[in-house]
Amino acid sequence: MGPATAKKDLFWANLVHISFEMWWDRELPPDAERKYYEAKPYLRVDDALWNDILAKMRAAGMNMLVLDLGNGVQYRSHPEIALKNAWSTGRLREELAKCRELGLEPIPKLNFSACHDFWLHPYDRMLSTPTYYTVCAELIAEVIELFDTPAFFHLGMDEETAGNQRLLRYSVVRQYDLWWHDLNLLIDAAQDGVVAERLGHALHLDDRGAHQRTASAARDGSTRFMRSRIRASGMVMARYRTAAATSGV
Repeated sequence: MGPATAKKDLFWANLVHISFEMWWDRELPPDAERKYYEAKPYLRVDDALWNDILAKMRAAGMNMLVLDLGNGVQYRSHPEIALKNAWSTGRLREELAKCRELGLEPIPKLNFSACHDFWLHPYDRMLSTPTYYTVCAELIAEVIELFDTPAFFHLGMDEETAGNQRLLRYSVVRQYDLWWHDLNLLIDAAQDGVVAERLGHALHLDDRGAHQRTASAARDGSTRFMRSRIRASGMVMARYRTAAATSGV
């Protein structure tokens, strides 16, 4: 099956992480559940597993690979955030070419949620500052170039609530119009590269912070503005459920 570029095709995609520095920003006890979520200073991609994933995706008839890059690439614009042994940009291009040869359309993901942005260190602690905005825009522009202007760009921005960050060493939440403001800047940066943005936005109904952000947006008209912008820009608002929410479904 070829890349999902024709309108008649469906997207059969898989999300694969190159970087895992999106969750715990501290060391967990040895017997902790999901201890592999801990941030590490080195790349943890296993080449054999990577190649096996691609082969199994092709065999299953899948046609799209969403690649969560994080700090797993030695970006030219910001090499200071790269992990030890991170992929060079040349290696990334080689792997993207391999994906396309297998009929898998590669789509980039950079998660800019404050809940999942430890990969951006030290800029994760400069949230909503001029420096932060510049770095984000430069990374988005470079990734769009590396992916040869992809059809989509996954911007993350999910789970940015106090509840989802309760176990993190450093916790910060953009509330009210600030979250929308920063999202709009990310969208603008992606649109400069002429791609349709994919926003992975998870709104959990049991998260007080998510309720608060949504309620405030409704009051100041941001929700109506965003709906019109989504239609105009081609942005895809992707909502999802966690495994716990879908158990028994």
